[in-house]
Order: sequence, then structure tokens, then C-alpha cells
Amino acid sequence: MASPRACTIKTILGGLTFKMSDKVNLRQIDFDTGFSVLEMTIVMGLLALVGALGLAMTMDSMRGGAFRNSRDSALSALQRARSLSLNSICQGTACVDGKSHGVYFSPAARGVVIFQITQGLIDYSQCDMPVNEFVEFDSGTVVAGATTTIIFNRLDGTLAGGATSTSVTLTDDAGRNSTIEVNFEGRIDWAN
Repeated sequence: MASPRACTIKTILGGLTFKMSDKVNLRQIDFDTGFSVLEMTIVMGLLALVGALGLAMTMDSMRGGAFRNSRDSALSALQRARSLSLNSICQGTACVDGKSHGVYFSPAARGVVIFQITQGLIDYSQCDMPVNEFVEFDSGTVVAGATTTIIFNRLDGTLAGGATSTSVTLTDDAGRNSTIEVNFEGRIDWAN
């Protein structure tokens, strides 16, 4: 077996070979070796590719967050309208008795309207306009399908007009969908 002093070692710096007992003369090492232009171009291309993929994923995530924010705004509007109906809240200066409240969803609007029902009428077109609250969606989110009006009965929060359930689907330009359903008891559920 050879002694450790007789072993040869290759250095990374210049590919020089020397024995452990040799003194290394730094003037003999070639420090001019480096990366070629081709190697640098490949590395820069890979970094650009990874950066572009990361940016695309971040943008998609941000758009998904905006869609979820719009869905949450719609859910909040439904919960607020139901709460106003349950508590028999009457908004406006001439109000003396509680009224039913509802939410109006329209494909043309970029949001929903929380409205108060004029006594005895169950339709958005005959609501107390001055007390309406508009909840805006983030850009790109729309109501899919037909116009939907969801009205909650005063004091018990059930769906007005004897409806058993109703649903609204929100969609965005990236193809995301979320369906919000309200059952006859006024319970609000959503998917996606």
C-alpha cells in the first residue's frame, strides 16, 4: 500500500497533478479557464424559462384569488340580506315596520344588489331603490345564466314565494365556476 505522500491529486483549478509532498506553484495554474459563451447562454435561457413559468403560475393564482373574492362577496351579500330579513330590519326614513330583503344577481351587472322589498311585493323591480346596496365583483367575474333574484322572508329567513331552493353560478374568463345554492330554509351553500 502506498503512503499518503505518494498519492496523486488532481486540482479543480487547472487540472494539474501533483504529489502531496510537492509545493504548488500558483503561477503554473491556468486561471483563465471559465465558462464558455454557450454555457452561459444555456444557463441564462434556463433561468428565463423558470422565471416565466413562475410568473405565469403567480398570475393564475392571483386571478383565482380575485374569483374567490367575488364569490365570497356574493355569499356575504346573501348572508347580509338574510340577516336583515331575520331581524326584520327596515331601512330608510319612512320605515316603521320590518321588511323582507333579497339579493339580485344579473349577468349584465358586475356585482349583486342587496335590496329591501316594498310591503307586499316580491320582485326586485318594485324594491325600495334608495336603500339598495351594490356589492361589486372583481373584474372578469360574471353571473352565468339567467337573472336570479333571491328573497328571504321576514322574521324566519326562509325563501320567499314558496321556492324549495334556488342557485346561482358565478364564472370568470379563465373558466372557473362556483355554484351558490340557497335551500328553502335559507341555508346558503356553495361549491368550488
